Amino acid sequence: MLVGFVLGLLAFLAFNQDWFADARPWVEAKYNQDAVLRGQLVGDGWSHLALTSLVWLVVPMMVAVVNLLRSEVKCCPRTTRARSLDGL
Repeated sequence: MLVGFVLGLLAFLAFNQDWFADARPWVEAKYNQDAVLRGQLVGDGWSHLALTSLVWLVVPMMVAVVNLLRSEVKCCPRTTRARSLDGL
């Protein structure tokens, strides 16, 4: 939900604000990915692509992995068959 809000805000700024034209390659991943697909990515475009990929892909993935590793593994409840075998 938050990602959708941020992407919508970026699209709004891209179409309505002149000052955002200089910042757009640094913060909007789709802008750089489209340049790669068109074959027009040169010079600073590679650093823009690396930074936006880091911010939009690597950082959220690392946060998710850290949360996953810190989470407590909860055991499932024992089944009735397992309980009946305990009494043997």
